[in-house]
Amino acid sequence: MSNSTSDQKIQQVHRLLGAFDTNLPVNAAKTAPASWYIDDEMFEAEKKSVFRSNWIHVGRKDQLELPCSYFTGKFLGMPYIVTKDENDTLHAMWNVCAHHAAIVCQDPAGVAKEFRCPYHGWCYRNDGRLVQAKRLRGIKDFKARDNGLKPLQVDTLGPFVFIAFGEDPLPPLSEVFGEILEGPLQSFERLENLQFVKRVEYPLECNRKVFCDNYLDGGYHVPIAHPSLSSGLDEDDYTIRLVRSGTIQVPET
Repeated sequence: MSNSTSDQKIQQVHRLLGAFDTNLPVNAAKTAPASWYIDDEMFEAEKKSVFRSNWIHVGRKDQLELPCSYFTGKFLGMPYIVTKDENDTLHAMWNVCAHHAAIVCQDPAGVAKEFRCPYHGWCYRNDGRLVQAKRLRGIKDFKARDNGLKPLQVDTLGPFVFIAFGEDPLPPLSEVFGEILEGPLQSFERLENLQFVKRVEYPLECNRKVFCDNYLDGGYHVPIAHPSLSSGLDEDDYTIRLVRSGTIQVPET
């Protein structure tokens, strides 16, 4: 991509962002412009500034109960693997071989002390370290310690596992959400006692913000679309709390 093309795309995103006035009071606020939902450059900017710069929930700790257990997945096309080593330490890595970028672990979950790339046979420990690379003896300046699976940030909050794809270190989840979520998580002890059974994916044919808008309307649609759910909520005590990376809705039941 040329510098001029890159600059044009940045300018396009700035124009799209500038179309929305964030300084309006709530009672005069407007919905985001349609371009935010359909523009390709806006989506690419969100991938970098939203999804690659924040913690992403990917699983539960009970998926990693056994030593050397792991699970894999993809987020926005980015393949990852989360493991627990023999010392019960969690690791997260790109599930991409350091050699020719093949997907190293093909299975969704399991238990393994090592992962072997199906392309050229490079072998990695459960923590991502390279332990074997065929026919590389004598290659000048090649160091195994520099050619492991590239690490990702990993953290937990309650029973949930989060990873981060960005290179800049993020504050721990306890700082980001702890004050707001640790209390509710402790009060719902059953969350810790639940066991992972399977992953079910629901493809949504819409921009992700449409789905978020539906959730974030504060229960406005609930009495109409979900009357049985509404009967268990006290709308007058429905609160929305702002946190560093988003909002948390707390309904009183």
